[in-house]
Amino acid sequence: MELCKRNGISAQTGLFQINYDDTREAVLENLIGEGFAIDSDTGAWLKMVPTDNYLVESVELEFSPADSTLAAWTIIYFPPDDEDIEEIVVDALASWHGWDYEYDEYFEEYYWDLGNDRAVFAFYDYEYTAFIVQYTGPKAE
Repeated sequence: MELCKRNGISAQTGLFQINYDDTREAVLENLIGEGFAIDSDTGAWLKMVPTDNYLVESVELEFSPADSTLAAWTIIYFPPDDEDIEEIVVDALASWHGWDYEYDEYFEEYYWDLGNDRAVFAFYDYEYTAFIVQYTGPKAE
């Protein structure tokens, strides 16, 4: 299964073709089409899980309280024993957002500045049990 699909859209689109400022309906339609199902839904926060992607644990989406559009999201990956999830995900991120990223050796964190006060961070959790990608933005609270 593909980790993500590239379609030439600007840096405001991320892995799994998730777009900043998309409506809740557009995000749901897209992720269901990408093979995800709703796990938890509080209205402003939505957790989706894959139906057939062994690398992804979940996608958590945060919607702006002001206009209910997508403000931020997090993708949590399982590190498989036989593949380097860090390399797979960073390569996918670089194919979307460019190879001109920053790496903080102290925090072991990758960083892409997307402009408009938006950014992508990629890193392992503290226990190294998951590799996390966070798309942040100014509307996220």
